[in-house]
Amino acid sequence: DLGQAVSEGRRREFAAMAWQGEVPDPQSPQTRTRAVLDWQHRDQPEHARMFEWYRTLIALRRSEPGVMDAALGSVEVQIVDVDTVVMRRPGLAVVSTRSPRGATVDLPGELLAGWNATADGGTLTLSGAGAAVVRTP
Repeated sequence: DLGQAVSEGRRREFAAMAWQGEVPDPQSPQTRTRAVLDWQHRDQPEHARMFEWYRTLIALRRSEPGVMDAALGSVEVQIVDVDTVVMRRPGLAVVSTRSPRGATVDLPGELLAGWNATADGGTLTLSGAGAAVVRTP
């Protein structure tokens, strides 16, 4: 019964996000198989880049207290445009855009992690769809 309830909840959750196509069934062994990292590919450039991205984000969970802070009252969200959002918490900001054109955001601080991201003089630039984690003053 629990497995069926989880699968139904997942379908509702994905439908609310306008998911296109079949929703991966969390009870299916094939869903798990598709989600497991294939270590044979990690040396290929695109896979190595994604692997390093995840390693960096996991390391930030350990080193930046603001990442693990469960106090939602300290979270502020700024909608920059229809494709770009900035989430701020004390000492950190996360910028994300789905736009292939990228985005530019005034955001002073130290770039801790970035996917298609550069920071220069208080301006964060995402050169395409991507994200960045910034330690803010």
